[in-house]
Amino acid sequence: MDMKDENNEVAVVEEPIIEIVEDKPEKHEKHEAPNPPAHRPLWMDLLLIVGLYIGVQIVFGLLSGLLVSLLDGDPVRGGFLAVLATYAVVIPAAIWVMRQRGVERRSMFSFSFKKADPLMIVWGFLLLVVMNVVIEPLISMFPTTLLEETYGAILGGGGLALLSTVLLIPIAEEMLFRGVIQGGVSKEYGPIRAILIAAAIFGIVHIVPQQVVAAFLAGIVLGYIYYRTGSLVPVIVIHALNNAVGYIALRMAPGAAGESMRTVIGSNFLYWLIWTVCLVVFLFAMFKLWQQLARVDEKR
Repeated sequence: MDMKDENNEVAVVEEPIIEIVEDKPEKHEKHEAPNPPAHRPLWMDLLLIVGLYIGVQIVFGLLSGLLVSLLDGDPVRGGFLAVLATYAVVIPAAIWVMRQRGVERRSMFSFSFKKADPLMIVWGFLLLVVMNVVIEPLISMFPTTLLEETYGAILGGGGLALLSTVLLIPIAEEMLFRGVIQGGVSKEYGPIRAILIAAAIFGIVHIVPQQVVAAFLAGIVLGYIYYRTGSLVPVIVIHALNNAVGYIALRMAPGAAGESMRTVIGSNFLYWLIWTVCLVVFLFAMFKLWQQLARVDEKR
């Protein structure tokens, strides 16, 4: 209301305004539609990829006779096309599975040549080569029938077998096992378990017992290098060099295919001497590889 003061001026007194606020029911989170979380690759996805890999190999194995007949009875070219077709089907399918689970493409593939340090490649390659000797007492306990058949197929393959062993297979296997599988599951399972999972699958699909063990251990080494560098280039190069040494050794001594190193050497003393030297080199190469990877990290 208005009041007059001593100078006959009108003063305005503001009366308090009382607001009546109605209680509104709060929205409960359960009534809201949250955005669905991004799915990650789980063990069912890995089983799907492995099953697809094995299934496609079986299908193309059954069709190999048809391929040979279409190629004028050339089993080498038929086998080469079967390998090529297998990865041409499996890799895109595995990428699709991982993409459906929310995995980004950049998490699976990186071909950075800047991270392909030459010394790191040398130590990684040497590590794999001597590791094959170190594990020889273990793998020599397995039957050699399947191994001899595998080596026989490689020896009869000629130039296409060399191309497949040294170029095609290293590229395709590293893209699938280190890139798609290890890179795809690393966010879900962590880097260590991702390395072991990819290495285990890499070993299993080789089927031949000796190659299963060797591929699993090689997969751990290659997986660790891939984890530290984030690039497929060094692991592809190391894988290719290791396969090239194996192919050359097989060509130089075809009669020893499938035989244990102890049997080939003949002398038990000389065998264990070579084994001990390789063990020392293996440990030294492991240390130097770790050291070189640390330097690569510093450069980055």
